[in-house]
Amino acid sequence: MTKEFILRICKPLIQNEVNFVVTGGSSSFIRGSKVGTLDLDLLVNPTNSNISKLKLGLEQIKSDNLSILDQLSLQQIVRINAFPFTIDILPKLDGLEMEQVMNNKEDIQYSGMTIPVICETDLKLNYQAINKA
Repeated sequence: MTKEFILRICKPLIQNEVNFVVTGGSSSFIRGSKVGTLDLDLLVNPTNSNISKLKLGLEQIKSDNLSILDQLSLQQIVRINAFPFTIDILPKLDGLEMEQVMNNKEDIQYSGMTIPVICETDLKLNYQAINKA
């Protein structure tokens, strides 16, 4: 994962007012971890209006096959290729409620941009729920 990739993906999502948070290893990377990851994990509220905003944002990065984003409303994870990495778009996180994550999110300053990131407590709860802790 690179700083440039994170900014390239998050900027249009923020501009289009997508309700999302960065989660997983990507959130740790934003906080300064040196552990690498090859995907950007995003928790996205799967409402129809938010999915529409997400499509607009991802169109700006010229991502392909955006019709698969409709699977989010069915609570399915979607993987988008955005060279040189992938974006994993999650409609939910194990062990957590969407409202809880969104209320607890942290806005982190990252290279001049404010990025919504899952709080560390919720990330730990999610990792415990999937036995990754």
